[in-house]
Amino acid sequence: MARIEDGELSLEIEGATADQLRSAVAAARRSFEEAGIDMVAAFAAQAQVDQAYQAELAWEQGAAAEPAEVSAAVLALSDAADAAWTAAVHAAGFDPGEHLVVGQLGLVAP
Repeated sequence: MARIEDGELSLEIEGATADQLRSAVAAARRSFEEAGIDMVAAFAAQAQVDQAYQAELAWEQGAAAEPAEVSAAVLALSDAADAAWTAAVHAAGFDPGEHLVVGQLGLVAP
C-alpha cells in the first residue's frame, strides 16, 4: 500500500503513485482548512462515532447496555474527517463510486 506523511497527516491509498498521494494529502489538508476544522478534533470525533456504532451493534445483539447518543457536534467533526478522505481520494484520481478505494487518512503517530 502506498503511503505519504506531510508532518501531520498520514495517507495510504492502495494503488496510488507518489504524485497521486502528494495531490491527495494536499487536498485533505485543504478540506480541513477551508472548513475551519481542527484535524485532531475531527479524527477524535471519527473514532468516537466508530466506537458508538460498535456499541450500538453490541446493544442490538443484547451483549451490552444501551449506548449513549453521539452529539451533533461530534457527528459534524466526524463528517469533516470523512469529507477530507473523499477530497483526498478524488484528488488522487480515484472514484469511489466506480470501485472500492482501500486506504486510510489519519494523523501521523507521534
